[in-house]
Amino acid sequence: MSVTIGVRCLGHCIISCLIIILAAGFHISELTTIHVLFDEFGYTATAAYYAGYDWSSVAGHSAYYGYGYGLLLSLIMRLTQGNMALYYQIGIGMNILMLIGSFLISCNMGKKLCKDIPDEIITLTALLVSFYPNTMAQSNVLWSETILYFLFWVSVWFLIRIFEHQKIIDCIGLSMTGEYMYMIHQRAIAIIIATVMVMSVWLIFNKNKRVGITI
Repeated sequence: MSVTIGVRCLGHCIISCLIIILAAGFHISELTTIHVLFDEFGYTATAAYYAGYDWSSVAGHSAYYGYGYGLLLSLIMRLTQGNMALYYQIGIGMNILMLIGSFLISCNMGKKLCKDIPDEIITLTALLVSFYPNTMAQSNVLWSETILYFLFWVSVWFLIRIFEHQKIIDCIGLSMTGEYMYMIHQRAIAIIIATVMVMSVWLIFNKNKRVGITI
């Protein structure tokens, strides 16, 4: 019986992932170039710098943007070797994969935190969260919103693991995720502060318990 339920839940997750791919990637063939002034140009100019291209004339008209996302995009730019249409579509494809990753993490978190709720309801709820209009719209633009959304879910995943297992590897993962988010965009400092506050409250409420971080 449990095997049947497990296979059915896996099927629901796969179908949900396909729905996300279709919804977010429906217009990917039409997305072939940067089209949002300043933001997209800023991140791609940083990527061009790390890939060895001179985009200084473009960068000179844009405000400063964190270099974390540009580092990631530079790998795609090197891979596509100057084919900007392919570069842009691979970048959008990466955004879609991060949406799927966020969906899977939210399913996992829902099952851990809401054990009395059927898996089908949790999966459906996670799918509806993924279909928040702004989230879908941002995935079709090559700027930092989708990766920050994904890394926020990763941070929550590490937090829950720390509360459950108190493993040092999870603490390192949470710290590195927060650091990379700040490298992408300085507004992530608010998430870092919130994470420190949550960890502090958890430690205070568990001060009378034996809480130890292990390898």
